Amino acid sequence: MGGGMMGGGMMGGMGGQQTAMQAQSLKQLIQESIDPESWFELNDLSDGTVTPYPIQQPKRLSVYNTHEVHEEIDKLLDALRKGLGHQVSIEARFLVVTESFLEDIGLDVDFSVNAGTKWGQISFEQNSTVFTDAEATSVPLSVGGLGAAASLGGGYGSILDDLQVSFLLRATQAHKDAKSMNANIASVLSGEIASFTINRPFLFALPPTQTQGNQFITGGGQTTQPQGNQPNYQMVQQMSNLYITPIITHDKKNVLLNISTMKTEFLGIRKSTVRTPIVSGGAQPAQLFEYEVDTPEQETSMLTTRVSVPDRGTLLLGGQRITEQVETEAGVPILSKLPLVGRLFRNRSEIKDSKILLILVKPVIILQEEREAEAIAAMEGEL
Repeated sequence: MGGGMMGGGMMGGMGGQQTAMQAQSLKQLIQESIDPESWFELNDLSDGTVTPYPIQQPKRLSVYNTHEVHEEIDKLLDALRKGLGHQVSIEARFLVVTESFLEDIGLDVDFSVNAGTKWGQISFEQNSTVFTDAEATSVPLSVGGLGAAASLGGGYGSILDDLQVSFLLRATQAHKDAKSMNANIASVLSGEIASFTINRPFLFALPPTQTQGNQFITGGGQTTQPQGNQPNYQMVQQMSNLYITPIITHDKKNVLLNISTMKTEFLGIRKSTVRTPIVSGGAQPAQLFEYEVDTPEQETSMLTTRVSVPDRGTLLLGGQRITEQVETEAGVPILSKLPLVGRLFRNRSEIKDSKILLILVKPVIILQEEREAEAIAAMEGEL
């Protein structure tokens, strides 16, 4: 006859974090499969007991019974561990690096020349700065579309002078770096699937739905509800999905990873013109009605691979790079090509946006024997 306190490995061997209900299931399994009568007829003074402690760290299992029963419990738990297999702790990190550069310089020079009474006043005007506005690219966090960081306007002469000059100068230069990372850790049995999902849903407005007026009767008489607009929305989801199936090799030094990942990213709202016919009565042909519709624009990246990674090694996935570069130049023909003074008749803008997606995966093999030894050592240190 004897009692004993068994370490956290017994509870951990059942698959990691255990709830109180799972602990009771383990207790019932032990009492029903190992000498059931001994739990109720241990001796004349007391019965055998099994007391789980699923909340404590390390988790413990207290058993009061004979030494033979203790040995049978050890064999049962060893068989459960072998059938369950080892676990792998997987750390997955999504790293997005974005870099954006903008340079926008615009110069408009207008002048008027008084050519005398025969020709009158000759005016030269240009507006090429409008055509070189740097718009945002489809790469997220683009700095395109910024207003002028500095502007300068001025002129020379008056309407009575022979020469009147006016100019408008604008200049913008911007640089932006951004980094974002999401880190997740999960423990999974060898051969099972670990799933990581990051979902960022949001709503964008659609054209409202017109409602018809209704008539209804109230205590004060008949009331008419006027026509109105009902708000209309559509949901867009930005998702990052990562599915990893680890398989521990025979020597327990490497992990085979079956990896499948998919990332859906929101790029912006695209305006589209839709034409729909309006059917009219009689022999008149149908008319076309045009209206604009806002639709979301998304981008999906997928990767599937199978690779071997050493225990506690880090695997780099992805490395996907998206780069957009737009250079715009507008000016007056011939005059914009002249040396030195050509810059007065030419405008230029340049924008460069790039985005890099990196996925880092680190597997760590969890050997149950080592964890049990650590739990028992910690328990003995407390005694």
